[in-house]
Amino acid sequence: MVRFYDTAKYEKLCLADNVNYCEEHLREEVSFQTYDLEVFYDCYNKGWTFKKLSEGFLMRAPETWLVDLTDPYKVIYYKDVITNLAYYNFLTDLIKCDTLNSFIARTIERYDLKNLEIIVLKGESLESEIRIAGTNSLILKLKELLFIEAKNNSLWPHYFAQASALLKGSENISFTKLNIHDAPVETRSFFYNLSDYYAPHDMFKKNAWNNLYIPDIFKDIPEADVYLFIPWGCFSYISSFINADNISKVMFWEAHSGKDRSHKNRYLAKDLKGKKVLIIDNSYSGSTLNQMSKIVKKEGGIPIRLALFPKSRFSVENSEYILFIDEILESSSIDLSKKDWLKDTYKKILLEKN
Repeated sequence: MVRFYDTAKYEKLCLADNVNYCEEHLREEVSFQTYDLEVFYDCYNKGWTFKKLSEGFLMRAPETWLVDLTDPYKVIYYKDVITNLAYYNFLTDLIKCDTLNSFIARTIERYDLKNLEIIVLKGESLESEIRIAGTNSLILKLKELLFIEAKNNSLWPHYFAQASALLKGSENISFTKLNIHDAPVETRSFFYNLSDYYAPHDMFKKNAWNNLYIPDIFKDIPEADVYLFIPWGCFSYISSFINADNISKVMFWEAHSGKDRSHKNRYLAKDLKGKKVLIIDNSYSGSTLNQMSKIVKKEGGIPIRLALFPKSRFSVENSEYILFIDEILESSSIDLSKKDWLKDTYKKILLEKN
């Protein structure tokens, strides 16, 4: 249940009292509603995000991921694939033993991060990724400190050795780095136009062009007449997909609806009737892919769903294809009956690089 806060009640705000389960995305978030501008600006200045409602604002606490197995940009955050897996195993074991909260609390106390309260988010759609929410933007500093504390833990050598044995012979993920100014003229023009249309609407939390892209990924993507990307998450990876041969097939369509918001916009719209439409999106539960699939069908199109960096078995079930790290796989090829399907797939992809 989402609570309302005004200035008088806000003094007593506690993260644990404002954990709400999102049925659509199958996970928790920390949020509350307010129409009090003092509360709004205090939270906003601490890093909270917001959505405008018919009555006030929905405030959402700052979040960050700690580790992930499917997103290559997150995997290389900890430098190499072995360290990333070791850290994932370390944190998931803390969760199983119900000691992650105490590990976080000790870290907060050790580094004197005053006024920072943390919640470990739960949900069926959070299998490959561990996420936390906090009271302010110090959560990002805490993320770095938690990794330092893990590596300094007496059990770290065990986890690292375990991951090393599992991934023996694997290679690290490689990206190609290309500055937008060095990209082909068609690509440059496409991204400049993209910025012109979306930046005024505050859609970009980062540049549309990501200098680090996954080479040759498009050769494995199923053929389609239209490639439909869903803002704004697509802007972190779209540089890996775009080339001179497919720019003309690209369109953007954002459609969000629910009890707290309704929002739609399109760019480079196309006639979808009788066309194969590949819907491409980051995926936690697959709900957005399913929603957009229904919209495409209403437009007379034939939807195909590609779940990028699937965070749960629901992502795989609600798609025809997935992008796991840097490899396109048919969703039906993933054996979800296996308890360790995530780590098995992680290992399989990384060992196949040899």
